[in-house]
Amino acid sequence: MECSSHDLKIYVENPVTIDDFSYPEFPHRLDMQDVHAIEIAGFISLNKVSIENLEKPCDFEKNTKKYAGGVTNQVEMYRSKEPVLLALSEDSSFNCTLAGGIIDREVVLKGYTFATHERIYVLLKEMTSNDIAFQFEVRFDQRKCVINSFECGTWKKELEINHLPFQNNMDFTLKFFCDNTQIVILHQDKELGRFCHRIPPYKINQLKISDGLKIHGLTLLTK
Repeated sequence: MECSSHDLKIYVENPVTIDDFSYPEFPHRLDMQDVHAIEIAGFISLNKVSIENLEKPCDFEKNTKKYAGGVTNQVEMYRSKEPVLLALSEDSSFNCTLAGGIIDREVVLKGYTFATHERIYVLLKEMTSNDIAFQFEVRFDQRKCVINSFECGTWKKELEINHLPFQNNMDFTLKFFCDNTQIVILHQDKELGRFCHRIPPYKINQLKISDGLKIHGLTLLTK
């Protein structure tokens, strides 16, 4: 079977183009303001997927933090310095691959907590291992936050944050910035804690978020 590569571009206001050749226009049948996801299927190998000009180019990073939507529950296909849109309006647990790793990058999570769950968590790990490099857990039942790692079948020593800025049934913004030495956790842009790596950060390539919260938007930024 002979394979070939193509460049496909879809414009909301203009015709579809494949390798710069224009195809017929398709009139909108739905309100484009209600479109929040893209699905690509079939026998295809993707090299790059990007969503450009969410509003105005100069506001792209700010708007991804605000809307943070586009590609839902899909592998991140391309590593660039542009913001990567990971998820929008997710009600269940979330799991995605971080192509290119997490070093010098920031995960921005905007969400809403449900009163029906006593605990929620965000974790970072290596996809091919059971080890967990970093888990940030909010424990409403104990009125505290806990940071830990899971190595060789055992949870290690917990780092406790005896301050619970989260409230049930309330919006929040969490940020996790990872460099070569540590992960910095921020809540509403205020530092909540720091966690020094116990597992080499270059191994981290997977992000998981528990159920018990509503994901308004999830964005990956490169510093």
